[in-house]
Amino acid sequence: MSHVYTDECCCVDCVYIRQEQEKARGVLQREGQLEIERRWLLEWDRILPNLDELPKDYIAQGYITPANRSELNLPNATFRVRKRGDAYFFTRKFGVGILVRSEAEVQLTEEQFSLMWGMVGQQYVQKNRYYLKHNLKTIEMDFFEGKLDGLIIAEIEFDSKEEAEEFKAPDWFGKEITEDARYTNYSLALNGRP
Repeated sequence: MSHVYTDECCCVDCVYIRQEQEKARGVLQREGQLEIERRWLLEWDRILPNLDELPKDYIAQGYITPANRSELNLPNATFRVRKRGDAYFFTRKFGVGILVRSEAEVQLTEEQFSLMWGMVGQQYVQKNRYYLKHNLKTIEMDFFEGKLDGLIIAEIEFDSKEEAEEFKAPDWFGKEITEDARYTNYSLALNGRP
């Protein structure tokens, strides 16, 4: 028996269909924006800012792998549900590269999030994200918990690929992992720490 689309269903296919409908109506919050970011490993003893003075969010995000990903014509897509503070989101990212990817995001209700979270299984990460201003940019420092406890990753988003390539990282940053697919949140959720 095939699945029938409904407005209430929170399966990946139905949410994708709703996104396409919302895009057509101009409701989708972030459709087709490019996410341009670089990422680095951080070591606790090299972190300079006083974390107690920085704003932070607790983030839980999980990944849903649809059975018919190829039928959606998005073979390189990831589907994420995220709780950040008191807000809930569904995000679709796609693209072959890691430095630059396309992203679409819609806000969810708590009920929609809870229903979709049920499809995540063990494919999730938990982290505290601290925000630090640096030369007109924001460094987002993720301190992972649970199965990834001890892992710390910094990321910075940029307005263009050229800006990203010209950026000089602070001395206290560790190894750059931007192009290392093992350190994407998706891979960390599925495979654990490299």
